[in-house]
Amino acid sequence: MRTLLKGKGRTLALILSIFAVVAFAACEGPEGPAGAAGADGSSGSAGAAGPAGSGGSDGSNGSDGADGADGKDGVSGPPGNPGPGGPDGQDGQEGAHGSRGSAGRDGADAVSPAAGLVATAADASGNATVWGSGFVSGETISIMVGGFSSPVGSATANNGGAFSATFSVSVADGVYTLWAKGGDGSEATAPLLVGTK
Repeated sequence: MRTLLKGKGRTLALILSIFAVVAFAACEGPEGPAGAAGADGSSGSAGAAGPAGSGGSDGSNGSDGADGADGKDGVSGPPGNPGPGGPDGQDGQEGAHGSRGSAGRDGADAVSPAAGLVATAADASGNATVWGSGFVSGETISIMVGGFSSPVGSATANNGGAFSATFSVSVADGVYTLWAKGGDGSEATAPLLVGTK
């Protein structure tokens, strides 16, 4: 009898539980609003590095940079070769006469007392004629312009010791001393006028 009551009690409890569930389901109201979002979870650990990508194409050339500052001056080079000589300058004006010097000692006779000389003025081409006399017969005579060492002409005295010769000069305008010097020691001088050519 007790066992029977115990079995019935379990059955009754089961039936009551089923009714309770059904009644709860029937009495369940509408779905409530969604709850607020939960807080962000903590960051995960970094993943492993991926494989290297393929190389990209070359970029375009950049624009030129600004000019740099000038460098310091270099060491001076060796001097160059001398340049060619320039043309001769014009003759300067004649300077003032200096003071007269003391008299020198008497020299030996330079001009033969018997020789004489006369000359024409130089023409526009610089040509002049000279005549001489009193030289030794057959004497070779050199004609020179004072201040210049090279002869401008030459002649030979005839049997009477006379000669004539034409010569050419290329000197600045002025009056010069013309010398006729014989190989046997005869000498004579004459003024030579060189005018505007």
